Amino acid sequence: MKSFIVLLVIVAYVSCKYHNYDTFDLAAYLADPEKTKSFVACFKNEKDCKTQYDKEFRLDIKEMVATSCAACNQKEKENYQKAYQTIMSGTIKV
Repeated sequence: MKSFIVLLVIVAYVSCKYHNYDTFDLAAYLADPEKTKSFVACFKNEKDCKTQYDKEFRLDIKEMVATSCAACNQKEKENYQKAYQTIMSGTIKV
């Protein structure tokens, strides 16, 4: 019984962890204004998300923003900061 409970806790933890966005090419994404605007509309629930990746990322990014990426690894934190700085600089209108 204890093993079963431990297994449930591990499964719950793993399923709650963000997807790994280490390989996400933020520069390419931000360089494409249409792709960025499309995702922002998806994030705000103004339009349907174009890809399954965007749907999943929308859920993860809400948690990332709410916690300032507290559960992110180093690479994800760097990407989060770059995206935040780009948006705050006004380069991309959201």
